[in-house]
Amino acid sequence: MKILKIFLWHLAVFVLGSIGLGIYFYFKMAKLAGVAGLGAIIIAPAILLIYAVILGILCLVSFIIWLAVSYFRGRLWNVVK
Repeated sequence: MKILKIFLWHLAVFVLGSIGLGIYFYFKMAKLAGVAGLGAIIIAPAILLIYAVILGILCLVSFIIWLAVSYFRGRLWNVVK
């Protein structure tokens, strides 16, 4: 159950981070005027996709590190007992 809880926290951080990036870029694009604003609207999905993928990779790496630490910590406690 503990692994499921950690997985859900990582998933929540990924989803909320992606939504946060979307909101950030929306407000940044809203401040641009003219052709720059149009260019930002055209390129925005690609930028958001790249940042979401990078955020997902970082969340996955964090989860894998947590699993490795948890596994080796568990093995260490079994040896000590």
